[in-house]
Amino acid sequence: MRIKLFFLLSALVCLFFGVSMIFAQEAMGDTYLVTPEEMTPGLRLTGLIYGVLLIGFGVGLLMVRRASMSYGRRAMLAATVVSDLLVAAVHIYAISAGWENAMGWSTVALVVVLGVWGCLLLMREKVD
Repeated sequence: MRIKLFFLLSALVCLFFGVSMIFAQEAMGDTYLVTPEEMTPGLRLTGLIYGVLLIGFGVGLLMVRRASMSYGRRAMLAATVVSDLLVAAVHIYAISAGWENAMGWSTVALVVVLGVWGCLLLMREKVD
């Protein structure tokens, strides 16, 4: 359970989905949405903005992975844990509401694993 590996895997997930949200919105819609033909310009814009945010977060995770334990690195770890667990909750809600198809469960599984792993690291890593 190395923190560097956690940051690397979290960064790769952020970068993959961020780039996909920007450059492959049609494919993402076809894969995850129940009715991809209903993708509006507002939804496309939201996807672009979310993709940019994910890429920025992914770059931050790549940069912090080499840092020694500090309040900044601990804050980035906490932000990752909170966002992973909230993303899982949002996907579960979207699947339950019928907005997202069963492929969403793969994302739920991925972010829950990362969120729990991050929680364990957060409890173990202390700043002196």
